[in-house]
Order: sequence, then structure tokens, then C-alpha cells
Amino acid sequence: AVAAARAWLAHRLEGGAARAIVAASLRLAELLIQDDAALLALPVLDRADSLVHLANLTAESIEALRIRGAALAASGDTAAAVRALREAATNAVEHPTSSGVRDAHVALGELLAAIGQVDEAILAFETAAGQVESTTQTLDADFDRVRYGDRNMAPYDGAIAAILSRTESSEQHRDLLRWSGRRKAATLAAATSGQPSSAPAWTEDLPSLDSRSALVDYTVLGEDVVALVLRGNAVSVHRLATTPDALSELTRVVIGPMASRAGGAVDMARMSFDSVAALALYRAVWRPLSGALAGVSHVTISPDGPLHRVPFAALMNEAEDRPSFVIEAHDIDYVLSPWDLAPGSKAGHSAIREGARLFAVSYEAPGSDREIAAITPEWPGLAHRISSAEATETAVRGREAGYQVVHYATHAVADDRDPLASYIRLAPDARSDGLLHLSEIAATGRDQDLVVLSGCE
Repeated sequence: AVAAARAWLAHRLEGGAARAIVAASLRLAELLIQDDAALLALPVLDRADSLVHLANLTAESIEALRIRGAALAASGDTAAAVRALREAATNAVEHPTSSGVRDAHVALGELLAAIGQVDEAILAFETAAGQVESTTQTLDADFDRVRYGDRNMAPYDGAIAAILSRTESSEQHRDLLRWSGRRKAATLAAATSGQPSSAPAWTEDLPSLDSRSALVDYTVLGEDVVALVLRGNAVSVHRLATTPDALSELTRVVIGPMASRAGGAVDMARMSFDSVAALALYRAVWRPLSGALAGVSHVTISPDGPLHRVPFAALMNEAEDRPSFVIEAHDIDYVLSPWDLAPGSKAGHSAIREGARLFAVSYEAPGSDREIAAITPEWPGLAHRISSAEATETAVRGREAGYQVVHYATHAVADDRDPLASYIRLAPDARSDGLLHLSEIAATGRDQDLVVLSGCE
């Protein structure tokens, strides 16, 4: 890659365009740093700097300072690296672009955290996160969420890692939960295509739970998995001795047979339950929390990464007398973010309103018509049902707004690479492809009391 970057820079030098030469120089410098040749990157950056100032390239000058800071840090000159990154961050604020402010402050925060200046690092990550949230509000529906998420989770991941690196305290634990909630809210905000989030501000007090309830908030940072348990007003931190890859594989073993198909239906004749894998999952993600969850009857889980697929209720404990499932000891429910439990959040739990109307949808899933036929008599005069070719995405999105309870009995597909691209499969028509994506659902600002998805994934 370094050889190719050198050749590309030589080609750009022949062309003579300043901006193109600077871009090629900065790319070469980054590759040299990655190749453990940071000292070789510095003269490349010197040449880029001269062109930046001659051509008055403001954005490129900020980027060059950021990369210089990385080169100096990698070569061992930490003090000079901090100065370069502080200058980059200051200039980025004075001449703001979304990527410039974010990248300069993330780089500064990461270096400050690495040298133990955690409080200053958090301030840098705060500025970067604020820029991400401001940019997200301007998005339309047509953008690459995967690449956007990869770049824009860095401020949140950096802040959480920095807090975890310092001496533990009760306030640190509360800060971790705030940043985790903010991180997940930022991820979900990318699905709403610029619409304001209904979640409360991350600086508000933590959700308040009764003595028999607890929140378990999982966070995946690189190869690390951390669980935060909120009981009452206290937060405990649990670093789990597992990895995201290990959890993904165990989950695949547990739920894989339930997704096996024979002629389009779940293969009931061959379906099995791997109790060994379920026990291994229990030991990895639940047993370390058992002390913190003692005496708790209701647990709300906020998953992250591969933990979204973990069937927590079906995990088996290792009692000697009679192994049992987690669901036998705890009522389990789920939220996307800890802030979904806060007062004022539309995602909070509420009772079904008196006189609520039912909108029931069935399409193609085995047994879906029988399922809906069994449900609708329980709502005499208050139910509307659509099925088969009538159950188009256009019809569903146009009619469900007037109903307080919506029940889908359809196929559903989960997308691990881009969770917001997961979809409910409905009938296509001239106006839509029939795939009702999570990003489209989130953007509707729905206000139902209950939504049921009876789907294969």
C-alpha cells in the first residue's frame, strides 16, 4: 500500500494540482504511520504543509495537523503531538466541517486519554459527539449508514474507553451509563433521517427503577464486552470475559436450528435446542451479573452488537438440582437505549389505552393467516385485518397510524452488517418493494401502545 501511495503521489506531482498533491501526501503519511514508519511520514507532511499554506487550503491544513499529531505520537514525541492536535482541534472549530471537527477532537481525545488526562479527553470527545449529533439532524434517508456509523461512533467509544481506564467510582459508573445511552441514541438517530429524537437529553438524571427492577446495558467496544447494571440509582460495571466473536458463534448454535427451513417453514422435525451452548452463553453474559441482580424480578436489557441476537430468556443456569431458564427467575424485556426508560421517552412502557383498535397484518409466513384469525375475535368491532396481496407496504404505512395495537405475522429478515436495514417483508406493489425497513419504521414517529412482530428473525 505504501509503494502504491508513493507512486500515486509521484503521479500527482507531475500533474501539479496543489489540492491533489496534498491529498496524496496525506494519504501516504497515514500509511507510513500505520506501517510503523512515523519518522518517514514527517518530511512528507512538511511538503504538504508548504503547499497547504501557499494554496490557502484550510480543511487540508487541519487534516495535516491531525496526521502530524499522530506521527509525532507514534515517534514518541508526545508533547509535540498534543500541541499539534490541540492546534488542529482549535482550527477545526474556527473553520468547521463535520469531519474536521469530529476527527481532530477524536484524535486529541484518544491521545489525552492514553497519557492519563481523562477529564480533558472527555471534553474533546464531547465536542466530537456534539458535531456528530448536529450532522445527523441534517441527514436525509439516502445515505450509507454503515460507513456513517463506523466513523461517527468513535467519539462515544473513545469516551467510554477513557472512563473505563481510570479509577472506578460511583460517578464514573453513572457517566458510563450516560455515554452508553448517548451512543445508542446516536446510532438510532441515524435511522430517523434527520427527524429530532424523542429520547431525553443524555445529561438528564438516570432512569429511576423500583427495588425489584434492574436495567442491564451491554456495550461492545472492539473486542471488549462490558455490562452496566442499574438498580435504584446505583450503577455497577462488569467486564465480561468473552468476545463479540465468541458470543456470535454461541448464539448461532443456540438459535440456528430455529431458523432452519424445510419448504419455507421452520423444520420442526429436526429442530433442536443446544443446552450446552445455552449454558455457555449464560456463563458468559449472565452469571457475572448474578450478584448485582439478586432479588430482582424484572430485568430490562439494552443489547449491543451481537448481543441483539442473544436469546436471554432461554439461557440456562447451572443449578445442581435442576437447571432452569433465566425466564423462570426474571421477567425480561428489551429497550434500544437506557434512555428509553426515562420519563418522557416515547419508548417507555405504558398500558394499552381503553378502546384501543387492532391493525393485523399477515403475509406469506407459515401459519400467519391462522394466527391473525385467532387474534381478531378478541377485538370485536375494533380490528382491521389485511392479508395476502392486500398487505402491501403502501397499505400498511398508510393505515396503521390510526390504530393503537399493530400485529405483524410476516417474514422478517435481520441484517447484522446494517441492523437498520433489517426489514419486515410485505407484498410489493407499484409504489414500493414490499420491504418495510427498520429505518423506515423509525422515521415514522409511530405512537402505538403495542406492536407485535411474529416473524422468523
